[in-house]
Amino acid sequence: MNNQLTEDDRFEGLINLNKNFEFIPCAMLIANSEGTIERCNSACLDLLCSESPLVGYHLFDDPNFTPSLIARFTSESEFTISIPYNFAKVAYSTCLREKQKNITLKVKSLQDIGNSVPVFLVCITEDVVKEAEVLAQKVYSPEPLMFTKEELLTIAALIPDVIFIVDKDLYYRKTFAYGAKPGHPNIPEDQVMNKHVTEVLPPRQARLFTLAVQAAFKRKKSTKVKFSLQVEGKEQYYIAQAIPFNDTSAFMMVQCITDSHESEMNVQMLAYAVNHTNEKIMMLDDSGAVVYASNRLKTKYGLKKTNNNYPSALFSNLFQGENWEHIKNQLKTAEYVKVEDMFTNIDGSVSPMELYFYKVLDIVKGNMYWCFARNITERYTYRKEIEGVNKLMTSILDSLPLAIGVKSVNDDFKYVYFNAEAKKVLQKITEEIVGKTDFDLFQGSDFPYQIRTKDLLAIEKGIYSEYAVPFKGMDGTDHIMNRLYIYVNNPDNPQIVSVFWDVTEQYNNEVELIKEREKNSLKSAFLANISHEIRTPLNAITGFSELMCESDQLDEKTAYKQQIRENNERLLNLIDDMLLMSEIDSDMTELTFAQVPVKTLCCNLFNRFTGKEQQGVTFTFDAESVPECMLQTDELMLERVLIYLLENAFKFTHQGAVKLSYHINSEHETSKMVVIEVADTGIGIDPSYSEQIYEQFFKIEKYSQGPGLGLTLAKRIIHLLGGSISFEANKGGGTLFQVKLPLD
Repeated sequence: MNNQLTEDDRFEGLINLNKNFEFIPCAMLIANSEGTIERCNSACLDLLCSESPLVGYHLFDDPNFTPSLIARFTSESEFTISIPYNFAKVAYSTCLREKQKNITLKVKSLQDIGNSVPVFLVCITEDVVKEAEVLAQKVYSPEPLMFTKEELLTIAALIPDVIFIVDKDLYYRKTFAYGAKPGHPNIPEDQVMNKHVTEVLPPRQARLFTLAVQAAFKRKKSTKVKFSLQVEGKEQYYIAQAIPFNDTSAFMMVQCITDSHESEMNVQMLAYAVNHTNEKIMMLDDSGAVVYASNRLKTKYGLKKTNNNYPSALFSNLFQGENWEHIKNQLKTAEYVKVEDMFTNIDGSVSPMELYFYKVLDIVKGNMYWCFARNITERYTYRKEIEGVNKLMTSILDSLPLAIGVKSVNDDFKYVYFNAEAKKVLQKITEEIVGKTDFDLFQGSDFPYQIRTKDLLAIEKGIYSEYAVPFKGMDGTDHIMNRLYIYVNNPDNPQIVSVFWDVTEQYNNEVELIKEREKNSLKSAFLANISHEIRTPLNAITGFSELMCESDQLDEKTAYKQQIRENNERLLNLIDDMLLMSEIDSDMTELTFAQVPVKTLCCNLFNRFTGKEQQGVTFTFDAESVPECMLQTDELMLERVLIYLLENAFKFTHQGAVKLSYHINSEHETSKMVVIEVADTGIGIDPSYSEQIYEQFFKIEKYSQGPGLGLTLAKRIIHLLGGSISFEANKGGGTLFQVKLPLD
């Protein structure tokens, strides 16, 4: 008979199971030999609350499966085991991510007889925790509790006291609780029994024992006595109690009280310190009544204790100003409360006091309050003196015309003081300044960064100053300020003192004075230069006039007349320029604006200068190529500017050409400019003279003809006309001057 199974019937044992797998009500799954799930039913998905199919999931990789559990899959044909299953560890998606269940696994290995390949059938059920059974109430026996001798000895050994019996003659007769007890001397029992107390204890302690026992027998009641012994090099304290139980014998109970004795001594020392300290100490109850007072407090106020308190010493009777309920409310959240108040003495006088309140909880009396009061008369007096000095200094500082501010370096450069002038400058009150930084006061500007830089320089150098600094006030007005930054290096609280004062009026006066001096200087320079320029044509006119009178030749007289005419024109132009300069400087220039045809103006200038050019120089103006345009301006003034430019062009051009032209330039969509140009191929201008060339009496060539006022007047006139003038030039490469005027 052939026992080999074919590939088709390998899982023959599972055929019937496969047919009804989905209908099995309990959670079932089938895994291969490597632990990979090949099939699971709906009940399995419901139990594990899986949000995706489990086919392909590796059981042996599940963190809840221990190595020993995995080993059982291959070593046992079937087994049942209960395990805690933590869904937070699994790799598949589940809705039970934060939960843990106790589950039972029933595993059956279905072996393939042909090739020994196991297949595991796993049934999973959830464990149900049974409710705890109600325990039956325990019924105690009514019989009295009895102890054996051994139990009593065990109890005695647990008692911390040493107990023994002595007779009337003070001999030790029996021990009850004996042995090595904490704090007691370890004396062997055979060295105590039937011994007299004087044989066991030192003389002083033996005498105290004797007195206690004798008193107990005499009074027929227990008697206590305290004593101390040196035990292992340490002083131990005890209390012994003698209790007579018949006419001849007494119990002797000895208790070690070293810890409580030390606590008592600490309390006594604390009480001594409290009663002898300079501070006045008291304890108050919830109503504010004093239930404890130190000796100094009782003496100072004349307090007398009645029924464990001081009925006349309510808080409101002792102090003025602070509300007791307010202090209690503060102590609900604060560790302590510090206040200053006036203390009413027994003679009715008052003393300034500094008080610290602490709340403590008494298990019997509830909330109690310790109060520590310290006399601060000296400090109070000193503070009043300081306040007086501060008021005086504040009054002085507020009267100064200087704005003074003080900043704390350690507190992020926040202002701690501002005088009246500073508040006036910033137009703010104290509350808006103190506690703020410059970044808070001047938001949205670079000014705080500039001030912080000066503060740091003051820290570095000790003092930093700057003068004539522009400052825009809070109302938008411009001021000129002098500033001084002083670093005060206090060890605990370094500060910056800022002093600034308004010098706008002084600055303006100085500027006016400088301008006046410049004017005087310019006048002197003007006269010095003009006197030479006037003298030259006058000398020429005088000289040629004399020569003309002496000459008999008609040609010579004609030439002399021409020279006299040219020098007359030069002198008239110079005087005219001087008068125009004076009018402009004094703001007395009168302009007459009208519609001026630019092409006609340029044609007239072209005709005027044609024929005056030097040999080898051409002068051009292309009237046909330029557009017609009307310009609203002062025609005479504009013509004068162009004459200055053309005269300079002809003066410095010895070879080449001079060109006059204009065009309309649309620099912006809403504005158009007329640009009039005078270009030449002359000696050119060094670009470094771009500003200097417009100064009075400036000449590129020192000995060139003319006073050097043409370009100065040209720039000022164009400025009055609302336009601008500029030039482009290279040294030795010609010059192009442009005059721009608005067309509209």
